[in-house]
This record gives sequence, structure tokens and C-alpha cells, in this order.
Amino acid sequence: GNGFKRKNNQIIIHEDLSEEMYANELSQLDLFVYISKLEGFGLPPLEAMASGVPVISSDVGAVSEYMVKGEDGLLMGVDSDTNEWISAIENLISNQKLRSKFSINGVERAKDWNWVNTSQVYIDLIRN
Repeated sequence: GNGFKRKNNQIIIHEDLSEEMYANELSQLDLFVYISKLEGFGLPPLEAMASGVPVISSDVGAVSEYMVKGEDGLLMGVDSDTNEWISAIENLISNQKLRSKFSINGVERAKDWNWVNTSQVYIDLIRN
């Protein structure tokens, strides 16, 4: 896509990004926060992890399948209130050691969730 930036109260909103532009913008983040009450799979946190970005995410969809709480990201309950989210964000922003741990572990964890591995799981499932 063409992608363009639109500033809204110091937040830059990107629309219609190509995959390459999306990956580049994602890798520039200091922290990825994913708030959702209902998801099918929840791919964006995994994409952030693969990009080396520390993640705080709602515990929805398959996020808890690929993220180990406290090892490669923070998982928040879907009933967490605004203050709990703010506290988690502030704590992670102020803890460089933990952000680094999440970044390194997230990249490693995300390697297990590539299309080659995923397709092999389905092939094995069908064969058995």
C-alpha cells in the first residue's frame, strides 16, 4: 500500500502499510501494547515479538499459546482495568532489564511460530 502518516495528539497513525513498511515501523517501537477482549489468534503481538519489541498483551486468543507470561512478555487479564494497564506499562518502561529480557526471549519464541513449523504441525495432524 501507499501508507501515510497522520498525527493526532502526538500519535502517528499509519494506514495502508506494505508488509515491509509494517515490519520496519514495528521494529522501531520501544514497547507494543495489545488491548483486546476477544481475538481469534492475535497475530500482532507475535509479530512484535519477532521484531524484538517487548509486548504487553491481553490474554486472549492464542496469545497465551505463544507467549510465556513473565518470560517473553506480560499477559493481562481481559478484565484488567485502565489503572492496571497503566501500571504494567509504567513498570515495563522503567525496567530496562525486563524489556531486554522480553525482547531477546520474544525473538526466540517467535521463531517457533513461523509458517514452515506451523505447516508441518498441520501435515503431522492430517497424517495421524
